[in-house]
Amino acid sequence: MKEFVRCELACLPHAYLTLDLRTNRIAANFQGITIYFFNTKWKFRVFVRATDLFLDKHSACIIAKSYGNLIEKFKLT
Repeated sequence: MKEFVRCELACLPHAYLTLDLRTNRIAANFQGITIYFFNTKWKFRVFVRATDLFLDKHSACIIAKSYGNLIEKFKLT
């Protein structure tokens, strides 16, 4: 699956990322990055690319730093 996503993204000039914070039933927080784009055949695609535990408080500075860490960790530059 990773290779498929990599191939889909390789030829795109642009893709849009969203950052989501979620809490599950046992109150564990997760931060995720979702990628939205149209492929070369104009088919709309959505992939959840990165998820990670989020253990810090939900302040803007901490969320921004964690987002940067996810971008680096999953090589989304």
